[in-house]
Amino acid sequence: MKKNAFSCKNILLGIIFLFLPVFLSAQGDIPNQPYPPRLVNDLAGIFSPQQNANLERMLVSYSDSTSSQITVVTVNSLNGYEINDFASRLGEKWGVGQKGKDNGIVILIKPKTSDRDYGEVTLSIGYGLEDVIPDAVANRIINHEMVPRFKENDYYGGVVAAVNVIFDLATGKYGADSYVNDSEGFWIIIVFLAIVLLIIFFVAIKGGGSSGSSSGGSGPPFIF
Repeated sequence: MKKNAFSCKNILLGIIFLFLPVFLSAQGDIPNQPYPPRLVNDLAGIFSPQQNANLERMLVSYSDSTSSQITVVTVNSLNGYEINDFASRLGEKWGVGQKGKDNGIVILIKPKTSDRDYGEVTLSIGYGLEDVIPDAVANRIINHEMVPRFKENDYYGGVVAAVNVIFDLATGKYGADSYVNDSEGFWIIIVFLAIVLLIIFFVAIKGGGSSGSSSGGSGPPFIF
């Protein structure tokens, strides 16, 4: 009986030592927090010095005005991690937010570095803030405030827009439902106007064709 117990113990220790280097290597893939600690950590170098300073002031003001904390991190590589996993591990390793409240937010950006590469962005929301910024709202902030600006290489503008929305949600200026409904209402109006313009366009073409007249040189107008 003792022999079997000893054998199992050896097997368990062998498994631990086998996977320990992998575990330690994975932990090492998450960058250490720069010293002295800052809220803006532009490791990919996508912000100018002035933009760095402006963002830092914004995030310090946010931290002072609320009980939560936002940190912005940019990296050139995710080191094989999925971006949400990377952001979650980084937030835990760096201790973003108040201890015991899990109320930190990590805005993680991996910019596009080449034509064969693509950019990625995520908002990692601590459990203490999920009632204020649920996943659906975080996704909407990314898709409506950040990605359109990022596509124009305006990383600074995208982060500022996202931080402003987060700040308004955290301070109660408006709720998550209001933000989502306002965004949906905007796109409903755009779709409605596009349909109206298309109807007018086709009616104009039909009316012009029935008159029997022709005009040379220019085609139908392009509606963007």
